[in-house]
Amino acid sequence: MLKQILITSLSLLIINFSTAQTSTTAVDHYNAGEKLKDAKKIIEAIEEYKKAISINPDYKAALYKIGWCFNDLEKYNDAIPYLKKAIQVDEKYVNAITELGYSDYALQNYDDALVQFKKSIAIEKTELNIYYAGLCYVGKKQNTEALKMVNALKLMKSDYAEKLQKLIDGL
Repeated sequence: MLKQILITSLSLLIINFSTAQTSTTAVDHYNAGEKLKDAKKIIEAIEEYKKAISINPDYKAALYKIGWCFNDLEKYNDAIPYLKKAIQVDEKYVNAITELGYSDYALQNYDDALVQFKKSIAIEKTELNIYYAGLCYVGKKQNTEALKMVNALKLMKSDYAEKLQKLIDGL
């Protein structure tokens, strides 16, 4: 009897150990998503990122990447909840804030987009968040504000300055 209990216990231990060795982690799914995204397999990448957040619902990088992928597919409304969740996890997550602003910009919700871009600029000025803020001002036909973004981009020696200037000149 004791021998049978020991064998059963040992068998369960081996099964648990081998399961632990083969179980896929959130990071594994995230990394698989990265490879798929890099290979331009965006829909498959989203599925891997979703598997990552099913294991770790607060995995901010996976949440952000899902939002980024949906934006890449021009499914902006689908991107928004994932980006908002990433920002709930980390309120200073500049990439997610900027990407949320991009979703709103693409939906022509310029005021909402500007709120996000101003937030991200306050945390960290990047060429991208300044450029998209400028695009929002162009969309709102607020040339003075758009020109401020051009000047900020020029100070950064950004190629976006010229692109934004051409859009303003076209108004």
